[in-house]
Amino acid sequence: MKHPVSRWFALLAALILALGTGLAAAETQSAEKAELFGSPWINSNVAGNLPDEAPSPRDDLYLSVNYDGLKAHQEEMAYIPLNSSSQLKPAILEMIHDESFTAPGMDQLRIFWNQAADDETLKAQGLDEVMAYISRIQAAGSIAELNDVLLADDFPFSPYLVMSVTPESLRGRNIASIMPALSLSDDPMNGVEVYNSPISDPNDFNTKATRLNLAPRLMPSLLLIGVSEEDAAAQAMNFYNTEYAYAGFYPRTEAMTTMEYGSAANFNLILTPEETETLCSSFPLMGTLKKFGKDASPAFSIGTREWLTALDGLWTEENLDTLKALTAFKVMMECSSYVSQEIFNLYSPTPVIAEGNAMNACDRAPTFSVLLAQLYAENILGSGVQEKLIEVTHGLLEEYRKLFNETEWISENTRAAALEKIDNVQLNILGPANGYLDFSGLQLKTTEEGGTLLQNYLAVRAYRNELENRMLGQPASPDLFWRISTPTLVNCFYDPISNSINILPNFVNPQIWFDGISDAQILGGLGIVIGHELGHGFDFLGSQFNGYGEAEAFLLGDDIENFMDRVSKIEEYFNGITVFPGVTADGNRQRVENGADLTGVRVALSLATSLEGADLKEFFSMYAKMYEQVLSPAVAPMMMGMDTHAPNYLRVNVISQMMPEYAETYGVTEGDGMYVKPEDRLVIWGK
Repeated sequence: MKHPVSRWFALLAALILALGTGLAAAETQSAEKAELFGSPWINSNVAGNLPDEAPSPRDDLYLSVNYDGLKAHQEEMAYIPLNSSSQLKPAILEMIHDESFTAPGMDQLRIFWNQAADDETLKAQGLDEVMAYISRIQAAGSIAELNDVLLADDFPFSPYLVMSVTPESLRGRNIASIMPALSLSDDPMNGVEVYNSPISDPNDFNTKATRLNLAPRLMPSLLLIGVSEEDAAAQAMNFYNTEYAYAGFYPRTEAMTTMEYGSAANFNLILTPEETETLCSSFPLMGTLKKFGKDASPAFSIGTREWLTALDGLWTEENLDTLKALTAFKVMMECSSYVSQEIFNLYSPTPVIAEGNAMNACDRAPTFSVLLAQLYAENILGSGVQEKLIEVTHGLLEEYRKLFNETEWISENTRAAALEKIDNVQLNILGPANGYLDFSGLQLKTTEEGGTLLQNYLAVRAYRNELENRMLGQPASPDLFWRISTPTLVNCFYDPISNSINILPNFVNPQIWFDGISDAQILGGLGIVIGHELGHGFDFLGSQFNGYGEAEAFLLGDDIENFMDRVSKIEEYFNGITVFPGVTADGNRQRVENGADLTGVRVALSLATSLEGADLKEFFSMYAKMYEQVLSPAVAPMMMGMDTHAPNYLRVNVISQMMPEYAETYGVTEGDGMYVKPEDRLVIWGK
């Protein structure tokens, strides 16, 4: 049965489509010859906002290096180095179709892949499997009966909790972490970021759409659980606001980066099982933990008490109808990648079929994304790339050591604590330190054996859950975040709890790693990224954790005031830059990322200058190429306003102009656009 697209969904889809093109707005701006905006540099990340020719690198490094690339991509939204050059998906396709290629877990991956790519069988199977679960939810006549459904052994879902195994600290054990499971985001690590305020009308909901990875599946999921098209907009907002009522209390990056220094401990709450049990009297918290084997944990990391007590407060008979509908919606959304995509494609601006659906189903955190990352890292990148990046990381850590030894404003106790943190940094470079997941015990059923894609999804998830449960109570593992993240993403991250640097394989692509690449280019690309992530260990937030991942700030006494003075100067500098007419950069929101940029480039550049014959123009050019990006004028203000990173052109220009080596390399003098007086250059650590 086909369902017509509602006016509400059309409004939502309009923003999603704008993300993909921005063509009309760009063409209109170009046709009108609108005045270029941005000061002291034009905002060249926005389509249509380009001068007629490239400037000198003495005036604008970012635009000088990227002018031709930006000009060529004016009619599309693109993060050029990262979006257009990934090798991972083509490589996986080739491995899947090469029957002679074997690797651990490959046979199970092929079963799952083939079922996800089999459109005809998926259509024939229909939605009966999912609807059987939905019917049980909808039949519940009380909160007690809804709890019975949630705790039943043959109900394999956890609609309200994401449970994983994480390190308590590097000196502690592996314990269970509990996070809110959110229906409007499939990102267990960052999905809570979307839940920063309640919404009151569909237009407010539209502004969230760029952050909702599952937006194309919203409308069909609502219709399938029985919501009428006329009520869809109101119900979607109701679901969001219901989830916000508890998820809004979970720690968000924005909140943590603007809090009072030293408050990080409030967002890293670890409780005993007895303390955890007291948080919920109505919501079946402990029953859910027991059902999924997490009750064996010696302690629980919960973020804050408030979100669990708020969830418990919603669990009333008065809210039964809303909770039943939301629970059904959550189950439908979770299952939507593992059933026929026919109905969901009716509402998607880019329909997913066959191998597109197979990649989508396999490349997800609960299924095979870890295996895809492993196959790419081991068979495409190879050990040589990993060894080189580990070597670079060790070199950068030594530069951090020098930096703290050169920092005159810190006390000896603070210096010792910083050096101890450097000594304890854990490396997960292109793979988890303790090895990838072992899929050898997984046994999926082929279609011929009676298996379905949804059944096999649940089997993979249960298998992975069992592997994780075996680690509970064991000495801390610094690589557990690979198991709840999606390591096929084009991303890298630093985790303060495990004091670990994590470089995901798909970040290494042909734009920033190629035959004949020089050491200066490596350091100007991946070296800066690694330096940046390491810098998060010493920024406003990371410096509130010691070298063992415990919430204990290593800045002591007057050092805190001196540190915050330097952070404030960075904020003030960015606040003085105009990015849109009448709009400046948000130095406060961006304080963490700008600090990591400043220090990361400093150490990568210091390592580059120590290399004999290094060409620093190669270093700075690669740095600029890393952030080559075009945004549609329709969405650029919103996206830049939501981001905790500065706009890409500022990340390059501001940080580069603070480096004395930049002025020396390009001959920058007073009057040039990239000039900053030596005494006005921003610095946190070092001289």
